[in-house]
Amino acid sequence: TLRIIAGLEQPDSGKVILNGEDVTAFPPEKRAVNTVFQNYALFPHMNVQRNIAYSLNLRKVKKDEMARRVDELLSIVQLEGYGKRMPAHLSGGQRQRVAIARALACDPQLLLLDEPAAGMNPEETLALMDLIREIRDRFDLTVLIIEHHMDLVMNVSDRIFVLNFGKPLAEGTPAEIQSNPEVIEAYLGKEDDGDGDA
Repeated sequence: TLRIIAGLEQPDSGKVILNGEDVTAFPPEKRAVNTVFQNYALFPHMNVQRNIAYSLNLRKVKKDEMARRVDELLSIVQLEGYGKRMPAHLSGGQRQRVAIARALACDPQLLLLDEPAAGMNPEETLALMDLIREIRDRFDLTVLIIEHHMDLVMNVSDRIFVLNFGKPLAEGTPAEIQSNPEVIEAYLGKEDDGDGDA
């Protein structure tokens, strides 16, 4: 589902509508969508600043504006002073923050996060969820999170879709999902094999 929304795969049927526009046939670069993958996909030979500035460089943004934007994003993801560091010298949580900053650089309308807390310790996970909430509110941005652990999305989501092999089990607010024992039971029954997604 995430890859279809991002334009990396074509759906067998149906449409992808973004802000009222049918973007199903659009290539990824023509959609106002950015994705943060589970493995961060940072360029290992580029420092943090250059990773964040990558898409701005492609768009030939002026150097002073690019520097201002990178500094702003480093502040937003709470990594001031980390601009010269290489990805290999960052923790998993810090690499995820760099990946989010890079995804925000060109002001997407939709941010896709693929299991953003994978491999993080509980403290980093809580801090990341707080950051996602802050980014969502600050940029008035739609954030779509793919996550196998429902408890992580309960406190950050306005709306939850529970899928199993792409088929919807339930849709609703966190309170509606939480109050539906049949859905929770069905979801938890799939959680062990990693097939359930929220």
